[in-house]
Amino acid sequence: MPKTVILNAMLGQGHLSPLVGIATQLQARDDYEVQFLVNAVDRDAVVKQFASMAPAAATARFEAEGAVAYDDPTRFEAIFSDMMEKGCMHLVGFNDARQAAVDAAVDDVLKTRDAGDVVGVVDFMSLAAGRALAKRGIPYYVTFPGPAGMLGVFGCADMPLPLELVAPYVATRVVPSARRMMGEFFACVTQNADNAAGIFTSSIEAPDLCACGGPSGSPRLHYVHTFSPPSDATCGPFVEAHPAAAALLDSPKPLVLVGGSSIPTQSLTAFGLSEILKALRRGKDEWNVVLKVCHRETFEKALERASFDVEAERGWFVAAAFIPQAPLLDRAACFVTHMGWNGTCEALQRGVPMLCTPVAVDQPINAAHCASLGVALVLDTADPSSSGPTPGKDNHLRDPERVADADVYAKLRALVAADSPYRARAKAVKDEHFPEGATDIGPAAVVAELDRLFQVKKMTREYEVELAQHRASLAAAAGAQEAKVGEVAAAA
Repeated sequence: MPKTVILNAMLGQGHLSPLVGIATQLQARDDYEVQFLVNAVDRDAVVKQFASMAPAAATARFEAEGAVAYDDPTRFEAIFSDMMEKGCMHLVGFNDARQAAVDAAVDDVLKTRDAGDVVGVVDFMSLAAGRALAKRGIPYYVTFPGPAGMLGVFGCADMPLPLELVAPYVATRVVPSARRMMGEFFACVTQNADNAAGIFTSSIEAPDLCACGGPSGSPRLHYVHTFSPPSDATCGPFVEAHPAAAALLDSPKPLVLVGGSSIPTQSLTAFGLSEILKALRRGKDEWNVVLKVCHRETFEKALERASFDVEAERGWFVAAAFIPQAPLLDRAACFVTHMGWNGTCEALQRGVPMLCTPVAVDQPINAAHCASLGVALVLDTADPSSSGPTPGKDNHLRDPERVADADVYAKLRALVAADSPYRARAKAVKDEHFPEGATDIGPAAVVAELDRLFQVKKMTREYEVELAQHRASLAAAAGAQEAKVGEVAAAA
């Protein structure tokens, strides 16, 4: 029986990518099988993400055997809608419908497998999955799509919760139960981490800008980078879906990749997109562009404000709802990103300089970190009414309207130039932190940790079998001795 790894993540590229990266490594091994639990309506999105990071044969196997669909009636979008409108978060309370769906999916996996051969790896916000595995005695790891220092923001690993980061959340949620709701959220995330066998987080540490350094002394915290390494995956399916992209990718002109967050309120590349589009059009003779359309309605409004005609710009510009971010970054000269930790790490891992458009949460910290490394330029989005760029104090006071297309254009030119010091520094950081052939980073390091855990489980089972046999042997010997004593007594 192969070793089984159950995976589950919140839908959203920043949460999916670490899990999918691990799944691609596991599927390359004959002694592992993957059971990636995913809501039926999101199955195609997960398979697409897998296909952007793995060869076609592995993707076909994953689609046939590894992507396990279940019916989860709780939609990701509804979570945030209810949070804003009703002051509650279904994800937090382990509502009965979500929990029942995940419990049933886990039970289906266990019907044909010995629980001793099963381990889980779940996203830190996959609270129902963590609870389901814990109830069944299955050890699991948590992937945290951020720098280890940010664990403190979520109250994990006995870290204090910095009130200066919580206050903006509470202050900006016009709902009576906001404080209680956020308290429940932090408590549940902490519970998920505390129940885990370990935490997989990034090997690249962000600076301690918010007075919550990572618990580096904890043996339960594994500093391994769980994001996708450069792979054999190609842009073939993307080009087939968007034929105009073929000429862009084959062109000698540098490629500018524009990403964005799955959560509208955390992505400047959604709200400040009109100015970014104007800047990109200014330099259309200098670069080609592939842009991820995160939210169709927002994108169309930005096109209107920028007087931007996608069809007229087809020779240098392609926009798509899904982009294979990993293989496109392998080709990119610059990455325009909101500085979510997933995209940040993927760019660092590939030596791609970044134009940072931070808005909230950890994004300003990540942007400051990359700027200090010399691999990024940051758009000024700080609210002028704030007290200034005090670390940890103004992370949520961002004003997308401050972005100007002239500033975007100038910074893009500085980043993509052939002699750009940012490109040179990005390559140096890549070589330093992600050396070719390294085995202590990437999904391979996660698989090595899983190997270690399975070996411990095997040794424990073997010891328990030997102990049971030894006890049976002792009991049999004691019984034989007792019978012999009885015989002697009877004869006397």
